[in-house]
Amino acid sequence: MYKVTMILYFIVSYLVGAIPFGKIISYLVGRVNIQEIGSGNIGATNVARVLGLKWGLLTLIADIGKGALMVKIANYIFNDVIIVSCIAVIVVFGHCYPVYLKFRGGKGVATACGAFLFIDMKAVLFSVLIFVVVMIITRIVSLSSIMAVLNFPILTSIIESEKILVYSTLLVALIIVIKHRENINRLMRGEEKRFSFRKKI
Repeated sequence: MYKVTMILYFIVSYLVGAIPFGKIISYLVGRVNIQEIGSGNIGATNVARVLGLKWGLLTLIADIGKGALMVKIANYIFNDVIIVSCIAVIVVFGHCYPVYLKFRGGKGVATACGAFLFIDMKAVLFSVLIFVVVMIITRIVSLSSIMAVLNFPILTSIIESEKILVYSTLLVALIIVIKHRENINRLMRGEEKRFSFRKKI
């Protein structure tokens, strides 16, 4: 029964992680397909650029929330660091590769932040600090995200003793960096846009 519960929770975690809040909010608020506007990404940054900061923040909170919710419930049900770490990876994977959108999802940064918040809060907070500092200096969201994500496994290895947590953060970092490959190419060409609060529609 325990194994069945675990497998079912893995599936539910993926399906919840795959909920495209950015796409849903953009359609409800502006009757637009966020995947066809701006960068085409369903994440908070593109929503903020297209519809304004308020709706971008709502998307951010929703994406963080789904990761935090699934991990918090998993902690209560299983109370096992290995299972909970797997749930964190699965929910991020769901956001990045959602079945609802033919596996074309977001970048996973916000959902990862929420997913690991109740697992390694200190590492998450330090990573957020890195994001904020780089963002203030450059105003480039993708660069800030990449720097924060690359440092996350390092911070986890310093703060936490559980190897499974380090492995899970490494896997999540790899997924997120892969999702940022187009941004990395633009950064190398000096073509990545700086963030602006001006909405397009």
